Amino acid sequence: MANQRTVLSRCCCFSSTAERERERELYIATAAGESGRVHLAEGDHLLTDYFGSEKINTSLKELYCLPDGIFRVISEDYKDRIWTLPQEESARLLAEAKQLCDQKAAARDHSLRDHWQNKIEAFWKEWGTMINIKTGEPFDETTRYQNPYLGEGYHMKDLHLARRLISPLEYNQLRTVMVGDREDAFSYCSDPLTPLVVVSNRVRKGEWNLVSTVVDFFFDNQAKMPWQCFDELHTAETVVLQNENYKFQRNEWSSRLVYCP
Repeated sequence: MANQRTVLSRCCCFSSTAERERERELYIATAAGESGRVHLAEGDHLLTDYFGSEKINTSLKELYCLPDGIFRVISEDYKDRIWTLPQEESARLLAEAKQLCDQKAAARDHSLRDHWQNKIEAFWKEWGTMINIKTGEPFDETTRYQNPYLGEGYHMKDLHLARRLISPLEYNQLRTVMVGDREDAFSYCSDPLTPLVVVSNRVRKGEWNLVSTVVDFFFDNQAKMPWQCFDELHTAETVVLQNENYKFQRNEWSSRLVYCP
């Protein structure tokens, strides 16, 4: 897996056949849903996989990771303890919680309010804890997925998550490049280790060789990761590849951007 070369792309016009011939895997990473895949029917057979919003939009659902690297949706496997009980029992406990809140609201001095607040917190510590709906085991917060580059934020197109879906245990060894447009460049922050090749008007008019040139540049040096190849060149104002001028830039999130001529 260490030598696997993967292209992450939202541009369905990319020269997929050439990438397949070079034993490169091609993925679509898009904020569109799975339904958007119908628009790729003509070249769908060339794709390794399609990552729509259902898979990589981390604002839609919270995930956790199993020891084998497989991701699961938290809400499908875990619920607050109170919601795993029979309906009558849940209703009784909710009524008890409401009574505690009412007593706090009615308290006239600070010490009594603190007393009832402590009671409320103890109640929810016991009954608000997430447990596995099958095993009853409490949720392990260390397994919760969080993109390491976004702090506590989320992203509609989480490429770090996509890398982990591609190779659950060896994702750090994946050699990845994304092909996108200026909209991607404006918001690209979810995986600085994957350089983004930004297509130009010339590319949109059919000169996809401009994309192939820079993708080949990143992948042909198998001794280095694509981001390392980028870092060696991005300080230059322009980088000449195959007699064409490319701009290598870093954005405010330290993402690595390559603008096609």
